[in-house]
Amino acid sequence: MDLVSVIVTTRNREKDLLRCIGSIMISSYKAIEVIIIDDEKLAREIISSYLKKFDNVELIAECSDGFEGIKQINELKPDLIFLDIQMPKLT
Repeated sequence: MDLVSVIVTTRNREKDLLRCIGSIMISSYKAIEVIIIDDEKLAREIISSYLKKFDNVELIAECSDGFEGIKQINELKPDLIFLDIQMPKLT
């Protein structure tokens, strides 16, 4: 499975998420496996709540730091990663 790279802006977060999920849905019949990596709990909760709108999206992990995120990516091999690009210790 190819990894899709998308930038989700703060201003248009929901619109960007919908566009991203929609583009993956076109190319995949199985559930889209997603990991959220963000040091801010509220940001993880917001993204998670948006993703619940989609029946074919499965949140397989939430990580609060980059090191755990790398570990989960390597173990779980998600289709989509929502990644905070400004995190302590690892950017």
